[in-house]
Amino acid sequence: MLWRKLNISPLKFLRRDLSKNKKRHYVHLKQKFFIKRYRQRVILQNKGSYLVLMIGIVFASFLLTFGFVLSSINKYLDNMNDSVKSNYQYILSSR
Repeated sequence: MLWRKLNISPLKFLRRDLSKNKKRHYVHLKQKFFIKRYRQRVILQNKGSYLVLMIGIVFASFLLTFGFVLSSINKYLDNMNDSVKSNYQYILSSR
């Protein structure tokens, strides 16, 4: 399979025409303005790229949030150790 892909001409790689019998189904957009149809067609053709972009943004946001929370927890624990007035602390429970 890899050998078959490597035998394709560079021009077909640039055009992303990697298979011989691939038919593209176009969405018929019924709007008057060419610019609006063009923008919608570009968005529809690049759905996969936009999905990967959104997943990357969510993952990066998660990492940033985790990093900020982790640093703030460490600062909180350091302040907590400094604010303890005794070496031992007992908690009484009434059962």
